Amino acid sequence: DSGGGENESNFCCALSCGSLIKNRQRKSQSTSLLPPAGCGGELIRPTGAFTSPGYPDKYPANRECIWHIQTSPGIFFNFTDLDVESHSSCGFDYVAVSITSNLFPGRYCGNELPHPVTSFSNALVVNFISDASVGRKGFRATYMASTSGCGGHLYMESGAFNSPNYPDVYPPNVECVWTITSSPGNRLQLSFIMFQLQQSSDCSNDYLEVREGHSTGTLDGRFCGDSLPSNYTSIMGHILWIQFVSDSSVSGAGFRAVFSHCSQSNGLLFSFSCGPCCKYQLRLNIFTLFLNPQCMEMRSRAARDR
Repeated sequence: DSGGGENESNFCCALSCGSLIKNRQRKSQSTSLLPPAGCGGELIRPTGAFTSPGYPDKYPANRECIWHIQTSPGIFFNFTDLDVESHSSCGFDYVAVSITSNLFPGRYCGNELPHPVTSFSNALVVNFISDASVGRKGFRATYMASTSGCGGHLYMESGAFNSPNYPDVYPPNVECVWTITSSPGNRLQLSFIMFQLQQSSDCSNDYLEVREGHSTGTLDGRFCGDSLPSNYTSIMGHILWIQFVSDSSVSGAGFRAVFSHCSQSNGLLFSFSCGPCCKYQLRLNIFTLFLNPQCMEMRSRAARDR
């Protein structure tokens, strides 16, 4: 049917594998083309893996492959291999990962493995684009339900995360790292709504650590046992680094935590009075003492007159 319109001429649909392919070089043709193996699809199993077409050989030119991942709410997505034509803004060949709630889109190219991405919705879309020139090995990626996942990079203003298998007991011998990133200029508030880890006097067996910024940032606390840690608000900025470690022995029910951002006005974190004529301010991690000379002079005169 030559009257199918521009959409039908631009897109070739293969229903047998649930994939959608855009063939940029054949816009004027209406003949349906079968997609290359491994190009797009609907992924509905709790865990899985997929690759660019032809992987580990070079991917073909002029392809758009779209994978729709849909599981129970929460998806942990991770690249295990990445070799896509490099460009400063990933403007040629790239892999785009988007969370359907638009909390965080990512576009990747080159050969440096990105941080894992965790979506708290039940869907994730992965789009692979290649142009007409350079071809590389491509990529391999895995995904799983985030409640069974371990760590990830959370780019969002608010959300939640938990220990693996929560609310069931967490597995032994795991190390999970979450990096929470909010918008620059904001701070992050972290609260625990459930906490039950193996108790030890120095929290050296199973524990959870909170740091600012990265793995070598300021240690804000190491927690274990079954007492809820106090609510925490970042001092330095908009990134928190959280590590969960379990040993080979006793396991507990684990933890669940929520986080949200709070804005700071011109870097001012808090201000308090240190007397009738002075006040302290903490701005961008710097304490400043403000003295009011007129106030001090008036009080000095009053003292002399008495």
